[in-house]
Amino acid sequence: MELVSLSNWDISQNREKGVFVSYLGEARSLSTWKEFNNQELNKFYLEGSPLAGEIPLGSGKSLNMENIVKLFDRHASPEVAIYVDISSMPKKIMADFFLACLNAGFSLLRLRIIYAIAHFSKPGEKVYANRSIEPVHELFSGWSTPEPKPISLILGLGYEPHKAEGAAEFFEPSEQWLFKPTSSIGEYLDQVEDNNKNLLKDEEGRKLITYSVNDPEKTFGQLGMAVNYLLKKTNPVLLPFGPKIFFLMCLIYGYLYKELGVWDIHGEADNQNNEVQSSGVIVGMEVVFQKISGQ
Repeated sequence: MELVSLSNWDISQNREKGVFVSYLGEARSLSTWKEFNNQELNKFYLEGSPLAGEIPLGSGKSLNMENIVKLFDRHASPEVAIYVDISSMPKKIMADFFLACLNAGFSLLRLRIIYAIAHFSKPGEKVYANRSIEPVHELFSGWSTPEPKPISLILGLGYEPHKAEGAAEFFEPSEQWLFKPTSSIGEYLDQVEDNNKNLLKDEEGRKLITYSVNDPEKTFGQLGMAVNYLLKKTNPVLLPFGPKIFFLMCLIYGYLYKELGVWDIHGEADNQNNEVQSSGVIVGMEVVFQKISGQ
């Protein structure tokens, strides 16, 4: 499928009939579930959601990843949207879900992405070693062209201590582009800068892009600028820490350009914190894909 558009979406508008899907992994996803309490939406939570027992009985149904295509056949059409709360969705599950949507056979796929920014809390002080680094899915491995090129790195900075720095050392890239998030929750910026200070102070061979979590459309354009520049002479790897909405944008570019790799690092402290609360700020993004003629 080809990307038709990606734009900011006001979550208070255009909640017509459709399908709502969430991974209930944190308290903030429960808040969004209640926010979208609309009789016109068929609501589903992904199988394995840790907090599924916290929603009212009968307010939604469990959804197995293998049944996504059947779900869409029954409840969705090109005229309606699929609402997806990615706020607490693990990266591997998000990649699987995104690919399932694109392979569901739609002539037009309209995804309305919901991202609830978490209430700020400091990360734990204990630093854990990175256990493994690998593509988020085999289809996002990258390097699909036979032409040998140096590796470049697009690094989405998060507030996890030293994770991004360790990734940069692993790849030894010829070029690095650092993407630093800002949002309406200002405390996150101070923590991101503090926990990535070694990367940020050494600007040699690095370019720094500051993006707004509250403006996905502009952020997607900034990311695209970096991708298009690096593809001309390198094999880029996208390594997105930080907000899940930035990770989804990386998946979209990884789908559009098979040469791109979308990778992730796993450590000992990657278990989800179910107590993460919503800040009350919800960011919306609408993504539209269309089936390519002849597919």
